[in-house]
Amino acid sequence: FPSGAISPRAIMTRKDDQETRQLMDAAIVRLQRSGLLSEYAQEHSPFEYVEVHMCRSVDPDRHLPFNVHQNNQSLIRIGALGPYNWHQDGDYTQSPPVGFWPSFYDGLDEILVNHTLMRKWYSSSTQVMDALMNGEVDATEGYWTVDSFYKDQPRTWSFDAGCTTL
Repeated sequence: FPSGAISPRAIMTRKDDQETRQLMDAAIVRLQRSGLLSEYAQEHSPFEYVEVHMCRSVDPDRHLPFNVHQNNQSLIRIGALGPYNWHQDGDYTQSPPVGFWPSFYDGLDEILVNHTLMRKWYSSSTQVMDALMNGEVDATEGYWTVDSFYKDQPRTWSFDAGCTTL
């Protein structure tokens, strides 16, 4: 996945998992409002991006509140490709991973103070989407492209895309 590719990116969840999608959306909006995305891009130059705020809010506590489950401890399993090296986008072969998207993931992890994010690695997009469908993972990484297909159908027919990440 090339840096700067024009494609909507979002965290995706199963259609029946509104709770995780809403929790991740609330975290995405707070991370976007923090201004850290531009810092992540500068730190991992030449990462080029365009911010697209599908859930923009001047008052996220009102419009995208953390649901009651934000107060409960939980593990959120994140389906990820790799570990691969996509250079400034993300070098997942390092421990810990470095790059724009690993910084994005870490930013979400800091915002979701009562939750622990845990990556689960898969070698293909189909494997990640299968894992999401069968409940092995709760969500995808933030770099996930929305405009692709799963089992010859648009991903949005089988999954929910949260607020856009970039």
